[in-house]
Amino acid sequence: MDGAEQRIVEAAIACIEEYGFKNMTVRRIAAKAGVNIAAINYYFHSKDQLMTKVIEMTIDNTFDWSDLGYTDSLPPKEQLFAIIDHLSTGAQNFPQITRAHFYEAMINGDYSAPVIKVMNGFMETIYQKIIQNGCRMNEKALRNSITQIFMTGLFSVGVVPNVYMPFLHADLTNINERRKFLKHLIDHLIDE
Repeated sequence: MDGAEQRIVEAAIACIEEYGFKNMTVRRIAAKAGVNIAAINYYFHSKDQLMTKVIEMTIDNTFDWSDLGYTDSLPPKEQLFAIIDHLSTGAQNFPQITRAHFYEAMINGDYSAPVIKVMNGFMETIYQKIIQNGCRMNEKALRNSITQIFMTGLFSVGVVPNVYMPFLHADLTNINERRKFLKHLIDHLIDE
């Protein structure tokens, strides 16, 4: 990507975070990128194609194993904790992008969205790595536990962290409270 194209993508991400997926506009993106609307059309042909590019890039960045390679030698619970802590932190830092990733699945029931395939492949990688690192849970129980940890760690903690605050009496946007919550979750769902 050249400089202008990169600025457009970064501006689109910033606009999604600032205005939400439904309320960001090509005009806002162009202004933030310091380009005219014609430049967006030149590089991406349409707002939809720009959004497709943004979603693909941010999904690839979210589920990039190279950011997590340091966890390969950790015991299963520690490895899973490091991974879900990384993902929930990213989701809290970029909640609108995270929501945009799952928009088609959550709003339109389209489970063929790119994030579904990538996330399931990522979960499969985690499953294989945890088995390699000595987890002795049976396959079904481990797959159920990983799914529950993802649902809670990525969605509840990452995307809507304070939905349960009145009941839980914990602010899951606070890093210490979030990590305590995630550790408790993993300790109860993963047997080594």
